Amino acid sequence: MRSNGQPSPHDAASPGARIRALRLSKGLTLAEVSSRTKLAVSTLSKLEIGTNSLSYDKLMLISR
Repeated sequence: MRSNGQPSPHDAASPGARIRALRLSKGLTLAEVSSRTKLAVSTLSKLEIGTNSLSYDKLMLISR
């Protein structure tokens, strides 16, 4: 949580943090997820750290 009360992109409840935790729990690298989803590694990394927004289309690719 930020000092202004807004959630940080690094909070465990943020979508990116949840995606990262799930990826790591399955033992997958960003490159492996990139290969499976056809999303660039940089895009996946930005999603995980919260600097890129998670669209419905990206979520559907990652969830498969």
